[in-house]
Amino acid sequence: MKKHAKQARGFTLIEILAATGIMTVVILIVLSLTTNVLSVWNKSTGQLTSNYEARIALDVLETDLGTMVLRNRDFCWVQVRYKPPKKGGLEYTDAIPEMPELYFLARVEDRPRYSGSGGVNSYATNTVYGDICAVAYRMVYQDPVTKGTSVPTDFPMFGLYRFVVDSESTFTDIMSQTSDTPGEPLKLYDMMDANKFGYIDETGLKVPKGSSPGVDSLILEMENFLAAGIVDLSVIFWYSTIDSTTGRLDYRAITNTGDASGTPLDFIYTDRLIIDQKPGESGTLEFVDISLTVISPEGMSIMHDVDKMSGSIDVGGWHDLVAQYGQTYTRRVQIMAKPL
Repeated sequence: MKKHAKQARGFTLIEILAATGIMTVVILIVLSLTTNVLSVWNKSTGQLTSNYEARIALDVLETDLGTMVLRNRDFCWVQVRYKPPKKGGLEYTDAIPEMPELYFLARVEDRPRYSGSGGVNSYATNTVYGDICAVAYRMVYQDPVTKGTSVPTDFPMFGLYRFVVDSESTFTDIMSQTSDTPGEPLKLYDMMDANKFGYIDETGLKVPKGSSPGVDSLILEMENFLAAGIVDLSVIFWYSTIDSTTGRLDYRAITNTGDASGTPLDFIYTDRLIIDQKPGESGTLEFVDISLTVISPEGMSIMHDVDKMSGSIDVGGWHDLVAQYGQTYTRRVQIMAKPL
């Protein structure tokens, strides 16, 4: 029989090119879908992180401000001042507005309740009585662990810090201070300076006022780190007063314009409201409008890259960064305490 040899047939060049083209298209589609999924995932994760940090900060601020203590006594119960945030080596120049520093007395829920004096079996043996504590809030740019600002050896970030003085030290060391000038009470920030008040440290030990470094140093400690990524904080206090023209009750913001659109002003509250830039104004604190902007972890990474390369950012660049990667949260807090 005559055998016919079968000739093996391969792919033609056109078939190979067509298959390669189809495979390339499929790979590009898969890569595009994967990139989109990762982008959505990163954005959603950043939003969840921002929501978490904002909720912590707003909840604690609301609790502290809502339990603020006011009395008809010539003592500084509240002090609010606006200063540039402590930002270490990251010189943003004029990009960041002045942020509020809050100092006030409140019935703090998470106050220290026990203290020790050192030595064997001395920890948490002394009960701390009372519930009124001095509280301080401040915006800081630093690594919350190392307190450094050098990238990449440190991981600095903007954060809200909160420091609480135990109730006994508040009563014996802070509330006992008096001014040498009649009619001019000491400001709460000055009363929290070095060697003027004792406190309970992170280990539960009582530190006497003679060894206290002061609020400027203590508030930077890791245990006082409250929330991360907060790049903008606005706290506007409102007060009620009788309008001299109409005789009616009026609500005004402590700003240069008297409404929410103005620039917040420094003030203290003793037995009356004192606004240095508005002498003669008087009234009762009623509520506080809090607004804070939290930047996502992705935005924070960009800040670190800028810090590493140039160490500065202009105003336009800062606003663009916050607009793209930041979320703003607001809350109104009613001040329940009224001077007695």
